[in-house]
Amino acid sequence: NVAVNMFNQLFGHSHQFKVGVDYQKIKSESSFTYPGNQSFFVSGFNAQTREMLLQPGDQWFKGTTPTPSVSTGKIYGIYALDRFDATDRLSFNLGVRVDVQKGESDLKQAVVSATTVSPRLSASYDIFGDGKTLASAGYGQYRDFLVQSIIDSIYSGVPQLTNFDLFQWDGSQWVFSQAIR
Repeated sequence: NVAVNMFNQLFGHSHQFKVGVDYQKIKSESSFTYPGNQSFFVSGFNAQTREMLLQPGDQWFKGTTPTPSVSTGKIYGIYALDRFDATDRLSFNLGVRVDVQKGESDLKQAVVSATTVSPRLSASYDIFGDGKTLASAGYGQYRDFLVQSIIDSIYSGVPQLTNFDLFQWDGSQWVFSQAIR
């Protein structure tokens, strides 16, 4: 975030100008695995010793190292504000903010491309002229950004599946059978 203030006299009134720029870079990363990253399908189980009772043909699905699903986003914002005194008792704030949001799915496809304009206006009046009692009114539009998790879930391009290597028990050891992708 960067902002600059400037004070100036224009048309006999004091002005305070402010301009600024915001930038956000977003990266959302999700990995999908089966709990423990493995699963056994066996013939039996001894509850007292908590050991598997293995028979030839029993299966062990061992999950491979997951590849994360990564989506990215960027938000750029620029704003300008002018605070000025119209009279000794009346002052105004006039401003505008422009935001540009872009987001890409895990396949690097553009999913979000939005530009919003948000105006700001406020006025203050010193009722008794002593600076102690003010009447003020304001108007502004404020926009929220899309949450990056929407891009991760709804617009995900790759089905998030866990890949496994299948091993089978041959009576003495686990033997690699096939890769399941």
